[in-house]
Amino acid sequence: MSNLIVMNKVYTKLLALLMAMILFHLQVLAGATPSVTASFDADNAEAEIYEAFNDIDELVSLLNETDDVTYETLQANNSVLIENVSNSAAVAMSAQEKEGPPIVSAFLWGCVLNWVGLLVVYLTTDSNKEFTKKAWSGCLVNTGCYAGLWLIAVLTGGLGGVLGGIYTY
Repeated sequence: MSNLIVMNKVYTKLLALLMAMILFHLQVLAGATPSVTASFDADNAEAEIYEAFNDIDELVSLLNETDDVTYETLQANNSVLIENVSNSAAVAMSAQEKEGPPIVSAFLWGCVLNWVGLLVVYLTTDSNKEFTKKAWSGCLVNTGCYAGLWLIAVLTGGLGGVLGGIYTY
């Protein structure tokens, strides 16, 4: 009977240690995210925004003031104003990236929170298949690790006393 109590204390201590390591790891991950506002220069931001829209403002004022000039005629004449606008739009559209799940990767959401993490990833990424697959793989890894640890515990007889003698050998 004392062997069973000792084993129960050992498993409890190991579980507490594992949980402490997981919490420490999550805190390290949370603290490692770079600050977005650290590189933001508020003094020059307004001037840069107005500079970027100067060409567009010039084009809009030209189109509004003159009735015979249209966007198509400027495009046919290879106007400099149209070139800048189309190039700016192409750069802006090509720079867009897919929004991922919040804070951590989709795999970690699935691995740490299992089906709840899968649901969070599915809802926050507008059911993006790529991120949902990563969350599913995280769920499967978590389930596989849990099942493997459970199997090891059952095979070594470590859970016999905890489960009330269900597994007797």
